[in-house]
Amino acid sequence: MRKLYLLTMAAMAMVPATLSAEIPKGYYDSLKGLKGAELKNALTKTARPKSTPSYGSGYGGTWYYFWETDRMPDGKTWRNRYSDETFTVGSRGDAATGMNIEHSFPRSWFGGKGKAPDNDLFNLYPSPSATNGDKSNYIMDKVAVANTDKSDGYTTIGTSSHTSEAWAWEPNDSYKGDFSRGYMYMITAWKNDVTFTSRAVNFMNNDLYPALFDWAAQLYSSWCRLDKPDRVEIDRNDAIYKIQGNRNPYIDFPNLFEYLWGDSTAYAFDPEKTVVAGGGMYTPGDDPMNPDKLDPTNPDHFDMMDQIYYADYTQGDFNATETTVKAPGTYATVWKRNSKYGWVANSYINGTRYESDGTIYTAEINLDGLTNAYVRFEHAVNFLPGKYLDYLTVMVECDDVTTNINDKTVWPAGNTWNFVSSGVIDLSAYAGKKVRLGFRYTSTTGNCGAWEIKNIEVRGGSTAGIDDIYDTPAPEFDPTLPAEYFTIDGRRTDASARGVLIVRQQGRIYKIMR
Repeated sequence: MRKLYLLTMAAMAMVPATLSAEIPKGYYDSLKGLKGAELKNALTKTARPKSTPSYGSGYGGTWYYFWETDRMPDGKTWRNRYSDETFTVGSRGDAATGMNIEHSFPRSWFGGKGKAPDNDLFNLYPSPSATNGDKSNYIMDKVAVANTDKSDGYTTIGTSSHTSEAWAWEPNDSYKGDFSRGYMYMITAWKNDVTFTSRAVNFMNNDLYPALFDWAAQLYSSWCRLDKPDRVEIDRNDAIYKIQGNRNPYIDFPNLFEYLWGDSTAYAFDPEKTVVAGGGMYTPGDDPMNPDKLDPTNPDHFDMMDQIYYADYTQGDFNATETTVKAPGTYATVWKRNSKYGWVANSYINGTRYESDGTIYTAEINLDGLTNAYVRFEHAVNFLPGKYLDYLTVMVECDDVTTNINDKTVWPAGNTWNFVSSGVIDLSAYAGKKVRLGFRYTSTTGNCGAWEIKNIEVRGGSTAGIDDIYDTPAPEFDPTLPAEYFTIDGRRTDASARGVLIVRQQGRIYKIMR
């Protein structure tokens, strides 16, 4: 029997627990001893993204990654840098109601939608729709006279202090440094790829160095000095590195701007003798993208592990099947798929409560080659406050044996339509086998709730690493199934990429060429 030796490749590391930035070993070596134009040229090569997300909602889109970069610690609201309004987080990948994807450095300055910088997360933030519209494509400047109709005391819109432009916008004091470092990043990372036009010419030219006009260099530098990188900005930098494979050097080195536009332009830059974000000196650590960082036995590393299975039931049925014991009324099944809510079971029909019993099962999920596996899904329960465990069951089916895992599942309150995460549920007891996840809904003429399953994701890994040995042939790569794509040097890319690619799918790694 043929034996296959497979290498398990891990995803990216978690956000560091310490305040200081965790800079990958060797990431900034090329900057040592440089100054002025040479330093900025080297920064352009270092800072540019290896890949960027798709734009908008859905799996792998901008909102999907905002989940990692811009959720508040409560996990329920989006971080809003433009006003004091609060916006609720929905399901991962869903656009937030009342918010836009805002280009801090306007897209019209670099050629519009579809141009290279358009999807760069370092320039994108969740923003209130109204503020996004009011901000328009104005330059960032100290506002001389505020327009009270468009200024809310958080983001100020008004006349520019330094140019003849009629309008400018000024961020809140707590984010002045963030946005200044973002502007510095944009004119550094993308300068070789686009020509900045429109209102951008009021604060910069298209020379590679120094690019910023004196007034802009002085203003943004002063804002960087007053508002240094904090925990939020450091975490976001680390999170985007895991997604795009690049970092904002002006966050990692809070004094870097001084070597280009400030008080140290006459001096050569040395990363090992420069303070880093959070304090302390630069001491290169291990690369956070190193697979050795992953611990497959730790459920907290769920988002780092190989994605084995993913189904967004608002987008399709993903070959789910139902076993119906008793359907409500004249219906043939209990579960119905809805393009907004996913799989829905609700036997209250036209004012009548019906007795029913039906289980929706996922397609078969292959956990072969894994030593540890986990599942997480989003669900909502209504009209069953405090009683849902009497009528609803989450189960694992394996080897014709069904096991109830209700006690491992995080449940909604049972009286709202709000989706909640099930939490990460350990499936490691089934590693190496094939399973189906089932959701059994029952009701009576007295108690008739509603249950919605919006999506489901299974991830896993192996503690055996490169020495994993399997006695069965490896399945062929299936481009129709969920997968994660990487360039040959390990940088994340998307399914449309060409050339030699490394693809991670269902716990296995494939090398393909297009």
